[in-house]
Amino acid sequence: MLLLLVVTTAFSLLPGASAQFMADFDASSCPINFYGQTYSTLFVDIAGGTVNVCFDEHNGLDCFHIAHTGPQNGAVSSFMVEAGPGSEFHTALPELTGTSPCYTVLEMTTDTGVGVFAIYFRTFGQQGSIRFNLFEANLDVEVQVSGLVVDHWESVESTNHFLVSGCRHEDQLQFPDTRACDFMGSFIKCNASAYLDFAPQPNDYCVRDASLCTVSGSTVINNRGGSTSIPNHCAYDLVEELDMQMVGVFNARRRKDVMFLEYVLIDLGDAVIKLGQGGKVKVNDEYVDLGNVSEIHSGVELYKDITGVSAMLSHDTYNTKVYFDGNSAVLYTVGPGWVLKEDLAGHLNGLCVNESLTLNEAKSYLEDCEVMYSEPADESINCTTVTEHCHVMNGSDFADCHAHVDPEPYIAACIQTRCNYTDLDGVKCMFHEAYAKACSLKNHSVDGWRSNAQCPAHEIFCPDNNCLSHEFCADDINGQTACFCRALSEFKMSETVGNQSVCLDNNATLTVAGCLLEERGIDYTKLHLNDESCRGHKDMYNMVNFYFNTSNNCGAVVMVNDSKIFYKNTVMRESMATPDGIMRYDSFHLDFSCFLEQPDINGMTFKIKDNSVVQTVMSGSFEYILNMTTYLDSNHTQALDVDTEILLNQTVFVKLMTAGLDENLFSVVVDSCWATSGPSPTESPMYYLIIDGCANSEDETVRVDVNGLGPTSSFSFNMFQFYEDRFSIYLHCKIHLCLKANQICSPNCSSSKKRRRSLKPQYVNENPSLISMALTK
Repeated sequence: MLLLLVVTTAFSLLPGASAQFMADFDASSCPINFYGQTYSTLFVDIAGGTVNVCFDEHNGLDCFHIAHTGPQNGAVSSFMVEAGPGSEFHTALPELTGTSPCYTVLEMTTDTGVGVFAIYFRTFGQQGSIRFNLFEANLDVEVQVSGLVVDHWESVESTNHFLVSGCRHEDQLQFPDTRACDFMGSFIKCNASAYLDFAPQPNDYCVRDASLCTVSGSTVINNRGGSTSIPNHCAYDLVEELDMQMVGVFNARRRKDVMFLEYVLIDLGDAVIKLGQGGKVKVNDEYVDLGNVSEIHSGVELYKDITGVSAMLSHDTYNTKVYFDGNSAVLYTVGPGWVLKEDLAGHLNGLCVNESLTLNEAKSYLEDCEVMYSEPADESINCTTVTEHCHVMNGSDFADCHAHVDPEPYIAACIQTRCNYTDLDGVKCMFHEAYAKACSLKNHSVDGWRSNAQCPAHEIFCPDNNCLSHEFCADDINGQTACFCRALSEFKMSETVGNQSVCLDNNATLTVAGCLLEERGIDYTKLHLNDESCRGHKDMYNMVNFYFNTSNNCGAVVMVNDSKIFYKNTVMRESMATPDGIMRYDSFHLDFSCFLEQPDINGMTFKIKDNSVVQTVMSGSFEYILNMTTYLDSNHTQALDVDTEILLNQTVFVKLMTAGLDENLFSVVVDSCWATSGPSPTESPMYYLIIDGCANSEDETVRVDVNGLGPTSSFSFNMFQFYEDRFSIYLHCKIHLCLKANQICSPNCSSSKKRRRSLKPQYVNENPSLISMALTK
């Protein structure tokens, strides 16, 4: 006996009306399962010769569209009629299991009440089925799930059955008896009965869908969050497929025992693309000049912006994006996601996807690179401070990303690298940048972290230097970038300054490595032989060559010994003394001949003595503390201590800070600063850095950053030594207090003579105070 559960509801179009109508029907008494989603309302409209049957009115993404001009009226009813195993539905659709307790029917008729077709909806557990009964003509149906067309039905029989089963996960449809990986890299399976299963079998392996791999420093963080540390300067497969091999090449920089990712190679078989430092890209050893618009090379989409370069590799079923900023590479793959472990070796391999792969199995390209080195620990590194800075990634600034990208592998890699390597060459923030990039690729941007991490805006490191294979791009002593010699280069390993001198056919040649000169802040154009007209010439390998012969010996000293003639010459720097009697450059004196080994460069450095000077200054009835400290960086984070060495011409940053003053009332003004060779501020020789509150206009290296604006003043200058006394430099500064009310305390340095404004501010104390510090060799 049929039991009518819901009063039949109907709609119709008025005779002669335009064929357009919308109505909704309650199906809560017998819910409808449509591809893994259960609905209790049915939305029907007729428009333009199409009957649209949808289940999600607001989105209109789960629907089927029936091309038919006949229907004018419709009615929906629900009935409690059970259909168990052996029913016509089970016979027509063998995939169905279980029992359906009821059905809902949508009947479409003409305006005269003649039946056109009827649609029967039945739900069997998580499975859905549809039966069409045709009374006239054929049906052409387009099936749409989540806005995507998933099937197309063409019906020519009077009774037609269709399976509408599937699983929904993360708003994606998965058909029965299929496997995949979700966006978190977890295994999922839609079984034959359309139930989701999250328990992988031994052969199930997620490697593709939303797969994320990060290579930063010497650490490879694979797509499952595991880490591999690279201990040598070899090349390793990151991802290897049948038609593509992606390789990370590692090398040392300042230390032999700490490796960094130097570049990424994408080997396509018929083409090789190299993503290098400074945003440089090569295709088959030819540089590609990328603009701000992506370009296709060898089927790979290449793009460059101010942060780095990226390459997009498109396949039939997935896409892989590789991003490289010169320090870190992030690989992101989106695709079907599932392979068998037993097929892994033939289809997919590499450190990014196979955590069981050994380094020996993953090694590629380079040979004889497995040697591992050790060096004494860098005692200047405060590992406690480094660890705290690395843990910024675990803080609130990155909180929105933590559930999607685990910060712990990034923090561990950060601590491991930075506790053994100085915070230069972009290393300080490289792991934070890599984590932020990984978060953005997972569509979880993070903001505000740079301030707490003290990291500048992300830009390509070293965009203007083309360093060679034995070099790396580095921060020089003046905060610029240059090409330094790698710790594993032949020049560093052999402790030489270049190639040995060569005598052939009465010609003598000496070659000096340009990267060693740049590391010491030496301009090769200022070097010459005994004859100043004989200068060095740099070749395409960044080697500086000096040359003389017996016809033009360039001032060489000729000596006769045991009937042999020796030609001895010297590479030296041109005269460095200024009219003020100071020097900012190390002496350079390199003797060479055909039969003598090259000596080391005779450099000169300084160590800071009594770097931080603290004293109490009495000024009328006010008492305050004045502190003068020197730093290596403009942000005043790397303070010099008694063991810090300062190179000649290296920029030194000086900061004068006060305590015990009301900063709303007073400003500290630096009147003058000068250096002497002895401890007395009146001792000769005397060299001024600041005059009348302004930088000495005769010294281009002096820069006054802050003066008279508050309780802190700061300036910088490049290190020098007195020509007559090269062992000590004493720095003296005169300061005074300025009452800020109704006046400007900052000196006016806009005029060419850089003199303070003639209107003298009202000072708390007319007598300036003196503070001194010593810099000694």
